Amino acid sequence: MNVVAHDGKLLRGLSADQFTTESRHKGSKILRVRDDSRPRRILLLVETGPRVSQKIRNVEADVLRDMLSEARPIDFFALRTVGQPQIKITFGESHNEILAGANELGPQHSKSERIEGVLDALLDATAWFREPTPGDAVFLMTLGFGDEHKATYRAVEKELASRHVRLFSLQFAPVVAGGFTGGLVQLTPRGYDVLASPAAFLNREDVGNMSWNSGGYMVAENIVGDAQNDPEVSAEKLEGIKIAASRMQSAIADMYRVDLEASPGQLKLSLASDLQKKVPNATLIYPRYEVLCQ
Repeated sequence: MNVVAHDGKLLRGLSADQFTTESRHKGSKILRVRDDSRPRRILLLVETGPRVSQKIRNVEADVLRDMLSEARPIDFFALRTVGQPQIKITFGESHNEILAGANELGPQHSKSERIEGVLDALLDATAWFREPTPGDAVFLMTLGFGDEHKATYRAVEKELASRHVRLFSLQFAPVVAGGFTGGLVQLTPRGYDVLASPAAFLNREDVGNMSWNSGGYMVAENIVGDAQNDPEVSAEKLEGIKIAASRMQSAIADMYRVDLEASPGQLKLSLASDLQKKVPNATLIYPRYEVLCQ
């Protein structure tokens, strides 16, 4: 679990009495909360396909270089791209090897390349972890899941849950929170009949929800632009993106391990009321899959 302030900074040094639990069954309680900063395995998954512009590739490369410059010597990194250049550097290689791969991300390749779905690559990437180790994480940079994929959202979500892998994400395209369907009307000699009413629907199968459910989170910064307006990424915006990535890296490296006494079923963790008042926008980040509470 992480406790994250509104700006992404971590709240450290908290104890068990500063948390509360809610569940469908009585008797749940937190027994112990301890810091966990053991060595981590972090898989860097970067979308580089034809829809990713040169501008975004440059940002991705800058973010990776910045993350690797801050990396702890004890952590293990892997790097996989979704698109061209096709880079697959598994765990066990040096930080310098990962950095060399990051430096290859800049040039944009032919738009006729075979398209690989982000979900497909994420499903493949989870298998790189083999046996689960506490704190395993994927750091994803993407424009979103898109439509080109064979793997289903549910299959990827289930794999992340079964392997206990957290997903932290930077999305560089607008977040589509849902959509709207218009009503369907049939004209008749007597007037018109409403066959279907207008309806709004939520998009529950996106990068943000998958990250949240896994015990990570997503930060969205739209730098895609459009056909009429494609501004360069300012130094200030790039610095903000790097800071967001750096704070995710801190959340991956430094988390709480929580010992619970609880019955199977949905469980909600919260901050104690006095701490919530001191830090009103703080959020608890932990796996939300029901399977992990059973």
